[in-house]
Amino acid sequence: MKDTRKYADRREYMIKAVSKRRKKLREMAIQYGGGRCALCGYDRCSDALEFHHADSSKKNLAFPNRV
Repeated sequence: MKDTRKYADRREYMIKAVSKRRKKLREMAIQYGGGRCALCGYDRCSDALEFHHADSSKKNLAFPNRV
């Protein structure tokens, strides 16, 4: 049986799925970082938190998992 679905048919589903995945990854990153701002300790609204390298000399720009 030939699949007759088109991208447009699944567009809304894909938009919601990607949004849900990104939110989950963000929450995982926040929990990994301690759940609060590393500088001031702010933890009221996770949407207000941003991610930056506290010490830019420790940035790893290479991809160690790639061959």
